[in-house]
Amino acid sequence: MHLYNLDASDKFLVAAEETFQQLGKMPGIGKPCNFYNPNLTGIRQQVIKGFKKYLIFYRTSDLDVEIIRVIHSARDIEAILEDD
Repeated sequence: MHLYNLDASDKFLVAAEETFQQLGKMPGIGKPCNFYNPNLTGIRQQVIKGFKKYLIFYRTSDLDVEIIRVIHSARDIEAILEDD
């Protein structure tokens, strides 16, 4: 049983890293978020490939991509991001 869970976690980490790298190359691929809180302006989201319920939230600048959080889509996303 533990090997199966480790395998799933390894697959998740590889998929997340690949998605992070993709965002670094093409930061505009993520969907813009429309939150009520003005402090959350400019945040975008992208699904982790193969894990459609897990979302990467990030901001872009002229120099880089800042990964803010990875959150399961069933959570209260705006409340979590406001707390950060």
